[in-house]
Amino acid sequence: METQGEKVTGATIYDLKGDTGFVIDSKVSTGAFALKQGRLILPVAMPAGFNIDEWVAAGGLCIEIPYSPSATNLVALLRATGAPDGTTEFVPFVE
Repeated sequence: METQGEKVTGATIYDLKGDTGFVIDSKVSTGAFALKQGRLILPVAMPAGFNIDEWVAAGGLCIEIPYSPSATNLVALLRATGAPDGTTEFVPFVE
């Protein structure tokens, strides 16, 4: 999650290295927070020349995460035109 003060501005998903711990390997996607819909939208494999709104409208592959500041777990929805929706739950990382 990316924030400016109390305001959510976006999010980034990273691929992790190895099987243990929290070691970042590479960035998978960077997205925006759609305030009106209360969700984070992270495009996947979005070609150059598209913005997030255009990619979603075109049915491009994206991860949508409904978000509220009081949420303890986040459920991500994988969406794409012609593909079944899939879900993944994110929980807080505790060391």
